Amino acid sequence: MPPTVAIVGSAATDRPYRTPLRQPELAVTAAEELGREFAKQGCRIVVFSGSDDFIEGAVVRGYLTSGRASARSIEVHAPLRQEGAPFPEARDRPEIFDPRPDSGSDWEVGFYRAILAADALLLIGGGRTTFNAGVIGLSREVPVVPVAAFGGEAERVWERHRAAPNDATDEDLARAAADWGPESAAQLVESLVSRHDRRVEAARAAERTGAASARLRAYGLVFALVMLAGALACIPLSTSADAPAWRAAAVLVAGPVMIGICGAIIRNAFDDGTGWLWAAVRGAAAGAVTFLLFVAAQTAANPDVLSAESAKNLVYVVLAIGFTAGLGSDAVYAKLRQTDVTPTTSLQ
Repeated sequence: MPPTVAIVGSAATDRPYRTPLRQPELAVTAAEELGREFAKQGCRIVVFSGSDDFIEGAVVRGYLTSGRASARSIEVHAPLRQEGAPFPEARDRPEIFDPRPDSGSDWEVGFYRAILAADALLLIGGGRTTFNAGVIGLSREVPVVPVAAFGGEAERVWERHRAAPNDATDEDLARAAADWGPESAAQLVESLVSRHDRRVEAARAAERTGAASARLRAYGLVFALVMLAGALACIPLSTSADAPAWRAAAVLVAGPVMIGICGAIIRNAFDDGTGWLWAAVRGAAAGAVTFLLFVAAQTAANPDVLSAESAKNLVYVVLAIGFTAGLGSDAVYAKLRQTDVTPTTSLQ
């Protein structure tokens, strides 16, 4: 979908400029040419005033003379009580305009709200407001085309853009600074639309990646629930009156492993949740090792710790220990990776 482009700037010669304005007559002509190209590309434009003090009037004239303007494709933001039509052309072709009156008394509120909502910005000449709009656009990382050839604050925005290009290529920036020529308008609009398309595609790719990550995280949590159910099932299997010793010992081993997997996956879900398979392996190892250490310590006092009777008493303890081990397995693993287990003091 083509972008909605906010038009900001001025080429009026009766106002002061911090950065001198150059070739104001050509700037107005360039604005008309850019307006025609925006219409040809199907872009909506956002404008604020039809006064000769601002560049929007020239862009609107070019947009309408293209013969390609569609219904409600010129979005006009102006105070509700503004006297007269913001653009004279709106009286003759009202179907092309999309008025968005601002109820507030401060024009700045509606202006900057529109700048924040635009998909891209075109800057020509202009003063402080043009510079502010450009900086906002650069901060939002939306496509900004500051036509530096005509000076004004658009040139200062171009300098900032050169230092922080975002997604603009060297060719994009060079086109914005080049002297105006017959192909300049088409090249600049093509550059802006291409950058917008790349940004939209990147956002869609990020959305697809996020959706895939969410699905993967959901699969991991479902598997964690299965492991939790299996671990809890070990309690009746090991405590039933007719449970043979081998079954009691088997479930005593399986329980900590399964609940360790559950704990590790739950801990992984607090991060991005996509690496749950590795977390499951880590949790299984943590649960198994913790169980072995616990049983080894218990065997010293009770050699029959794996008997059916002992298993009935230990199952609750080993499940709690296994879950804790799985939950903290990532921290333990990270600590082990940072530990130098090779003694080298005797070699120094």
